[in-house]
Amino acid sequence: MEKFDPLKLKKLRKKKNLTQEELAEILGVHPVSYARWESGQREPKAEYVIRLAKILGTSPEYFFKEEKNMEYKTKKIDLPNHPNGNIPYQVLWIEINEDLCNVVKAGDVLLVAKVPLKSLKNGEKILVSRNGKREIRRYFLKENTVFLIPMNDSEEIIILDREKASEMEKHMYLILGKYQPLR
Repeated sequence: MEKFDPLKLKKLRKKKNLTQEELAEILGVHPVSYARWESGQREPKAEYVIRLAKILGTSPEYFFKEEKNMEYKTKKIDLPNHPNGNIPYQVLWIEINEDLCNVVKAGDVLLVAKVPLKSLKNGEKILVSRNGKREIRRYFLKENTVFLIPMNDSEEIIILDREKASEMEKHMYLILGKYQPLR
């Protein structure tokens, strides 16, 4: 799982010769709130990640990092059954035939789940199929607006109201993992 990297925020702020107080004022947040983001005590909401990226001249993706050196533990969990006895969410392996930004290369296989929109959490990577094209995006929800943030700067941010997002839900898959075959 990726999480917000406060060190990247601090590095960019200093590169722009801004104090914490100045950047907080530009964002319209209390300096203490901003200081908590930079110290790693709190994570900014999606709205502020997007605004920080614009102000500091980067993409929202820049602020997220892969957590390394994680201990992997397995735990048996009971999955809820659907009334007809099936597991309610569909989990699929999808082979990718084309490169999708710098995250997935042709030949990789993704483990994805068809999950309800309401179960997605801010910052999660999703596979989106639209206009015959697959894209990997980061999901953010702010009030009743869904932001689908691209993983590269050449794509536009998709902004959807809840109704449009619900219509597009059948084309969104939560990325659970990736398998890279030996090449």
